[in-house]
Amino acid sequence: KPTIRLLPPELLSIIFSFLSDKTSLAKYLTVCKQWADILIALIWFRPKLKSPESLQKIGHIMDLNQSSTFWNYKPLIRRLNLCFISKFAVDDLLLKFIDCPNLERLTLVNCIYLTPFSISSVLVNCSKLQSIDMTGVPHISDSIFDALATNCPKLQGLYAPETAEVSKDSIINLFKKCILLKRIKLTESNNINDETVDVLTENCKFLVEIDFHGCLKITNNSLMHVFQKMTQLREIRLSKNSNISDNMLKLLQDKPCLDRLRIIDFTACTYITDRVIEKFVKCAPRLRNVILSKCISITDKSLKSLSNLRKSLHYLHLGHCSNITDYGITTLIKNCHRLQYIDLACCSQLTDVTVKELATLRRLRRIGLVKCYQITNEGILELVRIRGNDDTLERVHLSYCQNLTIPPIFQLLISCPKLAHLSLTGIVAFLRNDIRKFCREAPSSFTEQQKKLFCVFSGNGVRQLRDFLKNLPNSMT
Repeated sequence: KPTIRLLPPELLSIIFSFLSDKTSLAKYLTVCKQWADILIALIWFRPKLKSPESLQKIGHIMDLNQSSTFWNYKPLIRRLNLCFISKFAVDDLLLKFIDCPNLERLTLVNCIYLTPFSISSVLVNCSKLQSIDMTGVPHISDSIFDALATNCPKLQGLYAPETAEVSKDSIINLFKKCILLKRIKLTESNNINDETVDVLTENCKFLVEIDFHGCLKITNNSLMHVFQKMTQLREIRLSKNSNISDNMLKLLQDKPCLDRLRIIDFTACTYITDRVIEKFVKCAPRLRNVILSKCISITDKSLKSLSNLRKSLHYLHLGHCSNITDYGITTLIKNCHRLQYIDLACCSQLTDVTVKELATLRRLRRIGLVKCYQITNEGILELVRIRGNDDTLERVHLSYCQNLTIPPIFQLLISCPKLAHLSLTGIVAFLRNDIRKFCREAPSSFTEQQKKLFCVFSGNGVRQLRDFLKNLPNSMT
């Protein structure tokens, strides 16, 4: 016998898994029965549902009686992803996948035509399900949560934004039954309150990611226990909540007790102050992403605290934090030299001094300076001069920086070959028909006035703008 015939099935499966193209796998189905069994499991592990044609073929096979097929395909399916064919995903399609007992991941992103009936039906007997993503699915209801609680004890990832229609009882029941949860995203729900969060804290000991965006009934009372007991947390998002304040860390000592925490998002939490940021830095000294957009009480004191994160800090969003100044930004940048993304939109006190300091961040990929009205041509030219040619910047947002003109933007385009996004909305010098023809189309939801001011270049539009300005007289001066 050839040597390869002597290999055990487990090793053959690993070897065949390196052939990512399923067409290549299909070529070897006729070698022998052992190979066919291994290959068919790999092919059906994740059905390739990326076009109406593939959908029709796989749907037809799912409709066949088991006695008329060589294999029973449903037990072979472990990943089911309908996001590439979301506009064709209807209840009748999803119901074809009932009785897939080994299903581990179900992705239904933007499947707006699915109803709770089909989703809850396909979950029956899915005892091995580990993750379900219902982002963009409307009308998520109790029946789905009850089906998850009853059938999916191994659930680790639950992504269900906009769960306003799910009752508190169903949420609590799920938290009690699915104790292996690691990642949850439940947003825009008034039925998630301190009681439900306390149940989550008591039962789900393995949580590492929490997203409760827009859950306005959550207060400091439950969050104190979250931060005290869930020391393994890596990410927590509690944006758009005016009920939380500095007291949520009341039970923690000023020492590294949340050293695994990497991401915090308190967007539009208006009672977040410098004091809680100082406490977070002490308790979570390895924070990587900090999002404090619209935290209007934040001042330079927070930036001084964040500067203690040093090389750990990569991503910082301070949009609408209008109390911060050049002094705070300078202190931050001198210590956090690995910053890759910084958004300072609507920080109206910032000047060219901030732009010059940003120029020293060699790893910087994205800058947000929208409505920083005091920025001038001098600041942008200094940014270009300090960073030099072949810059790594990929996205620059300068909308409504109305002191800017064409020459510094042209210099920026020349020195940044990787630039893929440039927003110049509201800058008069660029609201010309010969320039705006390269920009993206304004969103349909914009008013007529907003559409007139819209000027955003992406991808090929950036390259076209660069080439156009090269041939434009006086673009250098």
